[in-house]
Amino acid sequence: MYKNIFDEKNIEIIVVTVGPTTADFSQLGSDAVLQLSDPDFYFTLTNEICDGVVENTPTGAPTPVPEPVYPAESDLFIIFSISDCPISSQISSQVTLTKEMLKNFTFQENGIRAAVPTPIGMTFYGNNMLWYSRDMVFSEIDSIKGYSSVSGFCQQGSISDALKNINDNLRIKDNSSAVVLLFVDSADTTDIASSATFRKCSFDPRGVQVVTIELYGSASTVDLATPNLNFKIDDSNLQTEIVNAIINAPIYNDITIGNC
Repeated sequence: MYKNIFDEKNIEIIVVTVGPTTADFSQLGSDAVLQLSDPDFYFTLTNEICDGVVENTPTGAPTPVPEPVYPAESDLFIIFSISDCPISSQISSQVTLTKEMLKNFTFQENGIRAAVPTPIGMTFYGNNMLWYSRDMVFSEIDSIKGYSSVSGFCQQGSISDALKNINDNLRIKDNSSAVVLLFVDSADTTDIASSATFRKCSFDPRGVQVVTIELYGSASTVDLATPNLNFKIDDSNLQTEIVNAIINAPIYNDITIGNC
C-alpha cells in the first residue's frame, strides 16, 4: 500500500521480528528483515540505517578528521568467573578492573564492541550481543554483579562451555580483531586442559586471542591462554598488559574450522 510512496521519498523500511515467526516479511521489509534475538542485532541495525540514502548533502563541507581508535578496532568477549556464587567474593575485583580499563575505550562503530556472556558459575544471565555503547556494556557488568549474589542464578559452569558459547556466537566486524578476556578461578585442571585444546583448534587458526586472568585459588592457565597472554589479577600492570594484548591482536580471519 505504501511501497510507492516510501520508495519515491527514499524511505527505508526495516522490519524487526520479535519471537519465533514463520511469516514472510521480505516484501514489507524490502530493505532489511532483522531478528531481535540476533546477537549482532544492534550492529546490523545501525549498519542498515547508516547505509540509507541521504539527500541534499551539502557540497564543499570540510571532511572531519577521525580520532584515533583506542586501543584498537576489536570485538571483546568478557567472561567473568563466579564459581562461589552467591558469595561472590571475587566478582568485585573483576568488575572494578574491567570498568576501569574500559572507561576510555572508543566505543563506536569503527572502534570497540564488547559482549558480556553468561559468567562461569552463573545461569539465566549474560548477553552474547556485541554492543558499541559504553553505557550498555557497563549496565551488563553492573547487572551481573547484582545477580551473582542471588542463589537462583548460580550453576555449575565450565570454561569449555563458556568458550564454545562464544565460538557459536562469533560475528566479528570486518577488519577487526577478536579478543576473549577470560577470568578464571577454577582448580579443574581437566577442564582447563580440554579448553586449551579447543582454543588451539578453533580460535588460533582464526586469530582469536584468549587472555586469561587468574583469580585467587585458580590452577595455572598458562596453556589455556594464547601464548604470553596469561596474567594474574594482582599483577601491578595488568590493565596495561590487557590493553597491549588488544592492540597487538591480529585481524580476525573468518575461515571455516572443522570439528574441535
